[in-house]
Amino acid sequence: LILNRPEEALLYLDHAGPGSDPAELILAWGMALALSKSPEQGEQILRQVSAKSARGKFFLGRLLEKQGRIKEALEVYKSTVLEHGVFVPARYRLGMLAMEANDAATAEISFTAILHSAHESDPYYRMAEEKLADLRRRQPRSRRPL
Repeated sequence: LILNRPEEALLYLDHAGPGSDPAELILAWGMALALSKSPEQGEQILRQVSAKSARGKFFLGRLLEKQGRIKEALEVYKSTVLEHGVFVPARYRLGMLAMEANDAATAEISFTAILHSAHESDPYYRMAEEKLADLRRRQPRSRRPL
């Protein structure tokens, strides 16, 4: 909702009840603002939240991707993984961006790390498994391990 329909997300946030997690609301509000009414203000909110949480950093990376700032997004995802261990969503985005850049080695490392850390029932596990299989099918025969 936040990434695809930010105006609707802002309306939802306006009606969020008192049981909602304030940190999540601030994060969602920043993301929605950044993608709609006030990109600069929204990005500032996300940068502040990202200093305190892996999820904040992840959403900052997603925002930067949406804005076409891929190199910055990569750095955010890398720092998320370094600071918070294998944060699976950030690791997955690292792998996806590496695939788009034809960096098969980095993509393979990212997807393999997910398989080692996520539970088999986690949707990221299945997605990483599929992407790893795609990567291996794309490898030239001479580079495939025996």
